[in-house]
Amino acid sequence: MIINCINKSTSIVFILLIALFSMNVWGDIKTKQEIGSAAKLKAPHRSSQQLSGYLSGDENFILLDVRTETEYQAGHIKGAQWFARGRLEYYIQELIKDPDAKIVLYCRTDGRSALAALTS
Repeated sequence: MIINCINKSTSIVFILLIALFSMNVWGDIKTKQEIGSAAKLKAPHRSSQQLSGYLSGDENFILLDVRTETEYQAGHIKGAQWFARGRLEYYIQELIKDPDAKIVLYCRTDGRSALAALTS
């Protein structure tokens, strides 16, 4: 038998995989593109022209870059603060004390910023 040639921990993993496949747990999993697209449809969106208007105007807002720190360090919009998308939900209240503050989020493709807008 094939099982006899496999060590005990590998056998357990193999059995778990068979169980997961039989329960079809991966059937409803979406790709990152599908998740991002769905978030973009729900989250409010501003164009780069609108952002330019915010930056040159007198309106007060907080500009958050939710890309990775490496992406932020490579270049970011002047005045933007970096805040990791994955930490936003947990620490947004520490970063922004005013619950009525206007927050503008951005990333490279709008996927992370849309997810952040929906979850923060």
